Amino acid sequence: MSLPRRTAVRAVWAASVLLCLAGPAGRAQKTACREWFERAESAREGGRLPESVSLFERALRCDPGRADGWWGLGSVLYELDRYAAAAHAFLQVTRLAPQKGDGFAMLGLCEAKLGRSREALVHLARGRRLGLRNDAAFARVVWFQEGMLLLEQGRHGEAQERF
Repeated sequence: MSLPRRTAVRAVWAASVLLCLAGPAGRAQKTACREWFERAESAREGGRLPESVSLFERALRCDPGRADGWWGLGSVLYELDRYAAAAHAFLQVTRLAPQKGDGFAMLGLCEAKLGRSREALVHLARGRRLGLRNDAAFARVVWFQEGMLLLEQGRHGEAQERF
């Protein structure tokens, strides 16, 4: 057997050993991640918002590909008036779930709080176009904020449509 072929065979063997060893550990890690997310949500529901933030952050270090985890973190940060950090979380939501309007709408709301009017208008409008969840209060907030931003820009006709 030639040296490059022998090296390739060893690499495949080493990879298969690692996969075998990682199998149960991978399942254990997924279980641990799920438990962190559940604890974070429980802390949020219990009104323990700072604790919820740290639990969501830990869970997302474990599994950063969960749009619902970023949504949970962003929501808690928004409730705590930590808009820059919330905007980062909702940006992750839009990257992981670009077909859902709620993430864009929340990103736009955060940007409005941060004084980033142009970006906020773009994201609020995109959120509306993609569709918002079936929550009339949330939709009213999105429409109202978009209207206020349009007024600031002197786009009175468009703003009136939102109001």
